[in-house]
Amino acid sequence: MAIGEFSPAYADPPPVDVEKIKALEAATLAAYPRPKNLRITDITIPGSQRQIPARLYQPIDESGDLLTGPLPIFVWFHGGAFVHGDINMGEAEFTACEVAAQANAVTISVDYKLADADVRFPCCQVDCLDSALWALEQSDSLHANPEKLFVGGGSAGAYLAGSVSL
Repeated sequence: MAIGEFSPAYADPPPVDVEKIKALEAATLAAYPRPKNLRITDITIPGSQRQIPARLYQPIDESGDLLTGPLPIFVWFHGGAFVHGDINMGEAEFTACEVAAQANAVTISVDYKLADADVRFPCCQVDCLDSALWALEQSDSLHANPEKLFVGGGSAGAYLAGSVSL
């Protein structure tokens, strides 16, 4: 490839094995019994560069009311080598559900902007930083403790969590 022709994403269409992996993951995710003590809501976070899709996981009591806390906040960034993945992949959904349910933490899974041939660094970091700052700003309405904000991620998301925490 000549300089300037490189794209960090795979060719269109993706290789067949990627499609098989996605199908297997979708089947696994469909069979996952989500914890009963959560309210799960798709939200949009107003970012500095775009509206950021995210999913909010809030612990609830036996009657279905939100726990009033103040609860810790956990912001999760999915993996995917910065070029694929989203909040619907198993790694993101399983982690967000289990942390929210078992730690009674308000959890936000962020669908950050992926890199491609036209979109480059720092698009992912900007979305992730904006999401963490939004979580802090919204802590009262989320029944959360802004002094107990944690960020985490898998693979590329771990890199993003590290850079956001710095």
